[in-house]
Amino acid sequence: MNPSLSIETATQLAVFLANRPGALARVCDALAKAEININALA
Repeated sequence: MNPSLSIETATQLAVFLANRPGALARVCDALAKAEININALA
């Protein structure tokens, strides 16, 4: 195996939120406290 190559894995997470003020912020705060990065939103 070539030592200069690295393999990165990712986990997909689907979250359905109510359309209410602060709902997304609470999820983002929880992810941040768990040291989970968000790479994309759709």
